[in-house]
Order: sequence, then structure tokens, then C-alpha cells
Amino acid sequence: MMPEFLQNILIILIPMLALIDNRGITIINHWPVTVGLLAGLVMGALESALVIAGTFQLMSLGVAALGGSSVPDYALATVVAIYLNARTGAEIGTSIAVGLPVGILAINLDVFFCSFNSFVSDKFEHSLEQKQSSKP
Repeated sequence: MMPEFLQNILIILIPMLALIDNRGITIINHWPVTVGLLAGLVMGALESALVIAGTFQLMSLGVAALGGSSVPDYALATVVAIYLNARTGAEIGTSIAVGLPVGILAINLDVFFCSFNSFVSDKFEHSLEQKQSSKP
């Protein structure tokens, strides 16, 4: 069993690395089952972690972000639910009920930051154009 401090660091890194991996060359993928397996190994609660991960995997089947729609971050929801279940001893249903809103909130924050990034890049582009036009 690893120390709680190390568990906390690793459990934070898992969804972060999965998201980075999902946006680039995919090595471990961003599926709840894969992320849940890693979180279960870190937390030392593999059996309940796989039940939670399987539930979130079933929730995500057939859901696609087409057009401008957004899909909850099921991988983050899985990690939050596994952490809650392993650390506090909450039931699996309770852990899932807490994890899913976190996944929904995460995707909404992602939409906000993408919109903010568009605004910031437009301002930088405008500033760069002004700087180039002022050169002799």
C-alpha cells in the first residue's frame, strides 16, 4: 500500500495525463475503463474501481460530441468516483452520483476555456498586426 500523499498526487495526474493523451497521440486512451483501471491500482480498490469504471463506460456508449454538443468527461468522473469510494468508503452508487456532475462541470469548464482561448488569441493577433504595421 502506498502512502496517501503519493496516492493523491497520482490520482490527480491520471485524468490529466489521459486528457493530454486524448488530444495527441493516443497511448492509454481516455475511456473510463482504462482510466478506472489505473485509478483502482493507485487507490488499492481494484474490484470496486472496475465496477464504477464499467458503469461509466456503459454510460458513455453511443454518446458522441457531434457539431457543437458536449459530452461529460467520463474519465474524470470515473476517477472522482473511485477516489471517493476508496477514500471515504462511500457506496458505489453514491460515488457515481457524485462523479457524474463533476464530469459535466469539467466539460462545461472546457467549453468556457476554449471560448476564452479564442478571445485571447484574437486579441494577440490584433496586437501583433498593430506591431507589424508600426515597423518602418
